[in-house]
Amino acid sequence: MAGKQGPTADGAVAGAGGNAVGRPEPERDNTPYHEAPPPFARAKLFASARAKAAAAARELREPSEQPTRSIRSGTSARLASEAIIALFRAKWPAAFATCPRTHPLAIGIHRPIIEALAAEASVHEVAHALRRWVGRDAYLRGLAEGLSRVNLAGAEESAPTEDHRLAAAEKLARRQARRAAR
Repeated sequence: MAGKQGPTADGAVAGAGGNAVGRPEPERDNTPYHEAPPPFARAKLFASARAKAAAAARELREPSEQPTRSIRSGTSARLASEAIIALFRAKWPAAFATCPRTHPLAIGIHRPIIEALAAEASVHEVAHALRRWVGRDAYLRGLAEGLSRVNLAGAEESAPTEDHRLAAAEKLARRQARRAAR
C-alpha cells in the first residue's frame, strides 16, 4: 500500500512512505522472480557441505586405512568381481570351495569379509562380488539341496530355511527355462 493515498478500513490515512498505523514501510526486494534463488538452494548447500565433509574425512584417514589400489582399475565390473572372488578363495578356501559341492555361506558373513578386505577393495566391490558368488548356479543348487551354511573357516553353521531353499530352486528353474527358450 505504499503508493496508495486515502483512508484505510480503520479510518487512518496511508501516505507515501508509511502504512495505516504510521510506521514506515519495510523495503521490498524488487528482484524479478527469475533472478531469485530457487527454494531448494539451501538443501543443495547442505548436500554439498555434507559431500565436502565426507571428502575431508576420507583425506584424514591414516595412510594404512586407505586402499592401496582399486581392484576395478582398468577392468570391467565383472572381471573385478572375479578378481575379488579369487581373493575370497585365496583367503578362505574352505568357505569358497566348489568341490565337491558349493555350500551356502552363513547369514551375515559379509561383515567380516568387508573388514578383512578393506585394504584391497571397497565395500561396493566386495558386495558386488558376493552377489555374483551367491547368484551362481552351483551356489543356488547347494542352497536348494539344503546343504548346510558355512562360516569363513568352513565349519557348518546352520541349515538354510525352507523359504531360502524354495527361492533358490525357483530361481534355478527360471534360469533353466530361459536357457531352454534360447
